[in-house]
Amino acid sequence: MQDDRETRSEEEAGTREEPTASGQSPPPGAPAPRMEPAPVEPETVFRVTGASLAYRYLFIGLLTLVGAVILYAAAPTYLSTEDLIVMIILGFWALALLRYWVYLLDMPHKVVCREDGTLTFLSVFRRRVVPADAILSMKVSALYPTYLKFRTSKKKRIVMINHVDGLHKLVQRIRAANPGLKTKGC
Repeated sequence: MQDDRETRSEEEAGTREEPTASGQSPPPGAPAPRMEPAPVEPETVFRVTGASLAYRYLFIGLLTLVGAVILYAAAPTYLSTEDLIVMIILGFWALALLRYWVYLLDMPHKVVCREDGTLTFLSVFRRRVVPADAILSMKVSALYPTYLKFRTSKKKRIVMINHVDGLHKLVQRIRAANPGLKTKGC
């Protein structure tokens, strides 16, 4: 009778083993497989919303198109006469558009937070790598509330469009690295 109980307890112990990753139980006597921990994300990406970027690119593209049409229509008329004031105004228009195109394409559209505590600001023109603990403040621009300004310990400013997916999570990540982070409006 006692041998019968020992046999049943061994059988029950065999059925209680944890299933493997394939869902099957390991053979009796085999060691139970170890469950591996879920991999930690090596980096987190925060992007400016597509609608906000599309709005800015379409707006500056429309202004560029209007300037090109006016320049095309006015250039033959005003280059043949001595009245160059319109051409000077169109020249300033073109310089302002060029400056805004460079400003917009240099503005980061993506922020990558890495495990080592660095933030990578990616734009069309360049990539800026800044340690998260070097960011002193984040604030919404006073004159243009659609822009977010980061100020670093090296007195550099990074301006970004304020419509970022997961902005609060980004602020938490930076605040974890730098508890003295000053935020205003975000």
